[in-house]
Amino acid sequence: MADNEAVLTKRPLHAKLWYRLIICTISAALLIAAAGMGAVTMICRGPFPAARERLVTGITETGTFSFLLRLYFTEDQLQKILSDSVTGGLSN
Repeated sequence: MADNEAVLTKRPLHAKLWYRLIICTISAALLIAAAGMGAVTMICRGPFPAARERLVTGITETGTFSFLLRLYFTEDQLQKILSDSVTGGLSN
């Protein structure tokens, strides 16, 4: 009798496949998002000011993903980076 109950409560194969597909898709999306945030963090906090300036000017010119700049920089820092990139790093 226990064997019959186990067979009746078993999920069909296609339900298991959909469950695994959903889990794999969510895992892949989270991994890609974490890698992207790690790359942006390395550019924003890293030792290369040219890469930082290029990222900031590219995002501000296109207007896409501008929320990323707000995560890493204050408005004053953004203005300083933009003014330095326009003047070539020369200050008054």
